[in-house]
Amino acid sequence: MKTMSQIDFLQLATELNNRINMKIERLDNLKSLASRTSQVMSDMPHSPNRGNSSLENVYVKIIDLQEEINSDVDSLVDIQEDIAFAIQKIPNYSARDVFTKRYLSFMSWTEIAEALQNTGAAYVWVVTDEKKEKILSNRVVDITHFLDVDAEELGITEKVYYF
Repeated sequence: MKTMSQIDFLQLATELNNRINMKIERLDNLKSLASRTSQVMSDMPHSPNRGNSSLENVYVKIIDLQEEINSDVDSLVDIQEDIAFAIQKIPNYSARDVFTKRYLSFMSWTEIAEALQNTGAAYVWVVTDEKKEKILSNRVVDITHFLDVDAEELGITEKVYYF
């Protein structure tokens, strides 16, 4: 049996979260379909060989999908607990912050880069199973991330450069 790499394990949560989001979207579509489906009520006998109503079938699919989502959410919570425990063992605070943003908050690398940009860090090392890369900052920050001011009102129209 093949063992899972650390990166594969971390990506499990992201993949499961994406799968849950797709199922929730499908669930919303089914609920919308159910609200548009009408049931014809009649006291006339119908054939015993006739299948269930389409509305009943939609409700059964909704219930089944809700159960799948609940099961996936339970699995995601378990995986996230394991990931959080592993992240807390990382000695570098900045690295813990990056891993938390990526694998527990499901931020994209672009969102993480934007968040890091305003921390004042000159660079960040990103290490994967395959390589280690240094990501450089352009060393400018948005003053409104540090001060509760209206930058335009103060005449500040550019980001602030730091040393």
